[in-house]
Amino acid sequence: NKQEAFAGSDQLKDKDFQTFHTIAVSLANIRLKPSIKARIILTAEKGVSLEVIVKDKNWSKVRVLEKTGWISNKLFKSEIIAP
Repeated sequence: NKQEAFAGSDQLKDKDFQTFHTIAVSLANIRLKPSIKARIILTAEKGVSLEVIVKDKNWSKVRVLEKTGWISNKLFKSEIIAP
């Protein structure tokens, strides 16, 4: 059985990987609602990390610098880090 060959304890699992999200532009507005017209509650600088709570097609609800708001998906990058 081929699956048994990959079932060893050294096999990486999804939980072994971590995803890091950071602001990818010089300044990014974090907004009250997922709309370009929504009030800005925070401006974050490039490289600031954020936690993605919900990701939709164009916007993500995030927690950044102890505040929760919405950011355009074009303004941050995500990296998956293996152990």
